[in-house]
Amino acid sequence: MTTLYEQMQQCFKSHVRLVRGAELCSTPTVSVALATYNHVRYIRQSIDSVLTQVADFPVEIIISDDFSTDGTREILLEYQARHPDRIALVLSDRNLWSAVPGMPASPTPFALMPVCRGKYLVLLDGDDFWTDDSKLVLQVQALDANPHWAGCFHRYTILDGKSQMSGPFPPGQVPSEIRFEELIFSNFMATASVLMRREWIYFRDSLFRLPMGDWWIFLLLTLKGPIGFLDKTMSVYRAHSEGVWSKKSNAQKIGGMLDLYNALEIEGLYKSLDALRAARNSWVTKLIKYAEELESRSR
Repeated sequence: MTTLYEQMQQCFKSHVRLVRGAELCSTPTVSVALATYNHVRYIRQSIDSVLTQVADFPVEIIISDDFSTDGTREILLEYQARHPDRIALVLSDRNLWSAVPGMPASPTPFALMPVCRGKYLVLLDGDDFWTDDSKLVLQVQALDANPHWAGCFHRYTILDGKSQMSGPFPPGQVPSEIRFEELIFSNFMATASVLMRREWIYFRDSLFRLPMGDWWIFLLLTLKGPIGFLDKTMSVYRAHSEGVWSKKSNAQKIGGMLDLYNALEIEGLYKSLDALRAARNSWVTKLIKYAEELESRSR
């Protein structure tokens, strides 16, 4: 029986092609893995926020598109033609969301991982963007100075569907190093805020079925080392009804979190079993409370 990861790899071989010019640096310091689908309204701002980074090291931008139908792909091809030394594309010939049974979301972001060649890796969704041109420099310097860190993250703001900005997040005091025991209770790191050591990233088949595509990656990183914190706001997370996670109901989100805890315990992926079980119990309590509220409203 093939694993879900093997099914994904077979799907990639059949339906995904790489558009990468010879001009692209073969030994980048940072790989930016940018995943997009029907982001025509946002994708230019997202890509431009990477291109304007002021860095004295090579950066490659690897962009996956899951067969967008709104003009996003045409924009990507335009950018790749203009910046063949910086941008490569991972393009599917059909929408792969339902092509792999058991995948809760498109598998194409994971098609980016084997293509990326940087020492460091950052994930970026096509509707999010960075707000500080020194972001990558500051994060690379931080990881170089702290070789025991598995990654580092910074504060971010949230832009909602009504163009209202809030934040920064996480609010208040934040520890200088985040460990498994803190991160297991909730994911307070925005995807675009985390720079990781690429070779420290690994996968487990059971986790591919989870609806959140980044939290479990960050948790697995903390099993290798803490994730450092930089107290500066340098990215925007766009929360809108079209987002894969944002459009889920509270019950679906809590259910996804419980699935995560169960998968981590079954796989033995934890630093503290007590912390893992305490986090799961806290979300079980929230799910029960949510169900009671729904019941009271229906009366």
